[in-house]
Amino acid sequence: MTKAVATKTESNLTQYQGLMDDTPVDKRDFLIPKLLLMQSSSEKVKQEKARAGEIRGSIDQNKIAEKEGSVEIIPFAVYKTWVTLAKAGNEFVSQEPLTPMNYTKPREEIRDGVEVLNYETLNYYCLLPAEIKNGMFMPYVVSFRSTSYPAGKTLETHRARLQEFGKPLPFKTFKLGSAPKKNDKGSFYVYTIAESRDTTEVELDAVKHWHAVVKQGAAKVDESDLTEKTTETTANATTVNEGDEY
Repeated sequence: MTKAVATKTESNLTQYQGLMDDTPVDKRDFLIPKLLLMQSSSEKVKQEKARAGEIRGSIDQNKIAEKEGSVEIIPFAVYKTWVTLAKAGNEFVSQEPLTPMNYTKPREEIRDGVEVLNYETLNYYCLLPAEIKNGMFMPYVVSFRSTSYPAGKTLETHRARLQEFGKPLPFKTFKLGSAPKKNDKGSFYVYTIAESRDTTEVELDAVKHWHAVVKQGAAKVDESDLTEKTTETTANATTVNEGDEY
């Protein structure tokens, strides 16, 4: 004999409010996940737990977009960083904010006797409209550098155009996708970006909350992709794409 299981809906959820922990959540104690573009060298791909070209979340490893597919995002805040890798082996060396004091950093230099490569990186906080529609949403960060840096520049161009007409970036949604590339160094995937549509008031209300949180510096970004070692051959033999777990 089977029993019907009641679905937890907004209408009957109130009876479970006693299960709520009264301890306030300190936003400094949780991490904002990144959107990672899977490459053939990514550990999850090697373990056959993901496919190259997919976009996945860095914490839950949840699939956000299919191989060569796309996901709709609402970018709402941007920051630039320098990501520095050792030229030999692409091992992570450091990450620092890109400022007017260091924006002329050379692409290659010797640091503490080690040859390193410096990559300008555009990082965007974003929300996913699909998650907003489902009623449970948190931001992600998507990073554009190396061979995917052009996609970041495209997004910056849209941001500049919107600013010119007095509109903030989250007034538009964008399609974040992936595309295969190939050269004499091998095959790899890069991010693509394309404008989609106007955001709704519901979506902008969701953005407003998280915009305040990230501007206060009250949440940290999951940077585990920078410290997990994986190399990738791209347009340059020592280039690493965002999404690699190196």
